[in-house]
Amino acid sequence: MAIILKLGVDEGQLVVTFDNQIVKTALDTLPAIDRLQADPFTNGQVLTAALGGDEMLKRLDKDSDNLILLDCDDKADSFAWEFATLRDRQFLCVKAGMLRTVQTQTSEFFKNSDVLNSPLNFIALAADPLVDESGKPREGYRLDLDNEMRSIRETLQNSGKNLTGRRIPPTREHLNRALRQGPAVLHLTCHGNVVDTPTGKLAVLTLENKDGSIDPLTGADLLNMSPPCVMLWLR
Repeated sequence: MAIILKLGVDEGQLVVTFDNQIVKTALDTLPAIDRLQADPFTNGQVLTAALGGDEMLKRLDKDSDNLILLDCDDKADSFAWEFATLRDRQFLCVKAGMLRTVQTQTSEFFKNSDVLNSPLNFIALAADPLVDESGKPREGYRLDLDNEMRSIRETLQNSGKNLTGRRIPPTREHLNRALRQGPAVLHLTCHGNVVDTPTGKLAVLTLENKDGSIDPLTGADLLNMSPPCVMLWLR
């Protein structure tokens, strides 16, 4: 079953517990987002060590779900755990699924027997804009969307679960429309960034406009767009 990591902050230390393990790390040793963005493959290893290091990775190798669930208190939730990396310069969230748990009341959707017995709705959105904000061809790293969508299709076909899956155009309009149709698992493949604002750090995802140009979508906008019964999976 999935590895559940419980993350909390106590007296200046991050305390991570899973199974019978307890790992404590001084908060001032955890890299901030600017250091992670500058050199994620080096600084991200500090995050992996804080999440349980080798013992957690051994447990992950034996996990049939290949999934890590992060159950964070408010302070621990402020760290960019998705930047955790391995010694082979691979992101931990690429080696295994990584999700943050959300404390929320049971949605009214799931109290309806018709909803409980209906197929799971899986939505895939893959965005990789062709041009930048000025309309010029965008240079830099390109996402391998074809292979990722093919892998998702094969996984869903072999899952043996009662579900419907579809890929939607990578625009804000289509995403909002798809999420408003009810309970869903949303898989987002896109570029992103964390920017400074007068109120603090802000996560921004890069979707597309109809002409293939960049359309920034903030994390706050995404949360306001989706109902409480949507599970989000970012790559």
